[in-house]
Amino acid sequence: MIKRMVERANSDEFLKQRGRFINLSFALVSGEEDWLVTVDGGRVSAKALSGASQAPAFTLRAARSVWEDFAKPVPPPGTHDILALFEGERLQIDGDALILFRNLLYVKLLLEKARQSEVNA
Repeated sequence: MIKRMVERANSDEFLKQRGRFINLSFALVSGEEDWLVTVDGGRVSAKALSGASQAPAFTLRAARSVWEDFAKPVPPPGTHDILALFEGERLQIDGDALILFRNLLYVKLLLEKARQSEVNA
């Protein structure tokens, strides 16, 4: 899921343009896996959080099954968006929520790149 998200994000000109002024690192935790996702001027990268030299601004934490549902081409109701996951108590947000909400649209567009296939593409 993470590799697909990074590859698609870096090949999406709209997303790169939208993120050109964003410098942000956040953690994405899926069960036992944890990743540090970094956006640097529109370029996205991801690496294991355990080997990261910098701390994430915020963490999005959910069970592996929740992220798998989120990544389906047409996600089940309540799993289509990180705020829906949070409201349904399936996603935990830790850290600086202000940074997340300042960059919410970009983060949501980035995470949508993890979907298994594009609908209406």
